[in-house]
Amino acid sequence: MQEYMNNLRAAYEAGKPLISDEEYNALEKLYGQELGAAGDVPHRFRMWSLNKHYMRDGEVPINKSICTKTPKLDGTAIDLTYINGELVQSLTRGDGHKGNCILRNMKHLAPSTLDSEHSPEVLMVTGEVVALSSVKNSRNFASGAVNLHDEQEFLDRVNEGGMVFVAYGIQVQDDFMGLPMSDYVQDMTCLSELGFVVVTEFDHELYPKDGTVYRITDNAAFNASGFTSKFPKGAIAVKESEEEYITTLNHVSWETGGSGKVTPVAHFDPIVTGDATLRKATLNNVGYIQALDLELGCEIVVVRAGDIIPRIIRRHR
Repeated sequence: MQEYMNNLRAAYEAGKPLISDEEYNALEKLYGQELGAAGDVPHRFRMWSLNKHYMRDGEVPINKSICTKTPKLDGTAIDLTYINGELVQSLTRGDGHKGNCILRNMKHLAPSTLDSEHSPEVLMVTGEVVALSSVKNSRNFASGAVNLHDEQEFLDRVNEGGMVFVAYGIQVQDDFMGLPMSDYVQDMTCLSELGFVVVTEFDHELYPKDGTVYRITDNAAFNASGFTSKFPKGAIAVKESEEEYITTLNHVSWETGGSGKVTPVAHFDPIVTGDATLRKATLNNVGYIQALDLELGCEIVVVRAGDIIPRIIRRHR
C-alpha cells in the first residue's frame, strides 16, 4: 500500500493527479493512520438513497416493464473505491456525501484488487453488507460489524452472521471499455466477472429483504430521468408497509417544546435505517404510554412515519 501511495503522490506532485485535491488529502490522511480508521471522508461520487413507495399509496410511479427487478436487501449500505484496480477506500453511506472509513474490514468481504486491464482507472462500487435473516436484528448486526475497530472481532462477526457484500451499483470517472454498459444488467454482469457478488444474481433467500427495487434497465434512460437531491428518479423501492424495527426502551425524559408543552420522549437502543440512526421518539402523553403498556427495559416496535419521524407503535414483549 505504501508503494501505491508513493506512486499516487508522485503523480499528484507531477501535476497529473488521478483524483481531486480533497480526495488526495483524505487518502493521505487515511493511510497516514492505521488502515480502516474512522473519519469524515468524502465519497468519490454521490452515494444515492432510494425513493420509497408503499403499496397502500396506490400505483407504483414507475414503468415496471422497462425496469430490472431486484430484492431490496436489508443491511447496511457502503461503497468501495478502486483506483487502477486497487481497493483504496471503503465508506459507510453517512449523509451520501461523506462517510466513515471501513476499509480494513471491507477488504475481507470484497476483492482487494481487480484486473486493471478490465476495470476503469477510477471505479466506485456501491452495495449492501447483509447478515443472515436468522441473526437477531440483522441490519443492526451488519451495521455494527462493519464499523468495528478490532479486525479479528469483525471476522468473528462475519462467520457468526454469514455476512456478505452484495454489489448493486457502479460509477466510473471515465468510460472504460464501455463502462457503464448500455444497460444495468450488463453492468452487474461486468462486476460479477470482476469478482463481486451482485444483486441480480444473488441467492437472497437466507438474507433479509424489505421490499423490491425497480430500476430502469437502460442506462441512458435512467440518467435522463434525472435526480433529486437525495435519490435517482429512475429507481424506486416498493414496500408493503412501513418498516418495523424492534429495539429496547432504555429511559424516558420530559422535554419542553417551543409552545411550552412538556412531552415524554422515549430513548431506545439505536436503530440504523437508510442514512439515519434513530435513538428517540415522542410518546405524546401519559395516556399513550399506558395504552401501549410501556415500561423501561421492554422491547418496542418503532416505525419511521413517512420515512422521517420515528414513532413507537406497540410493545413487542
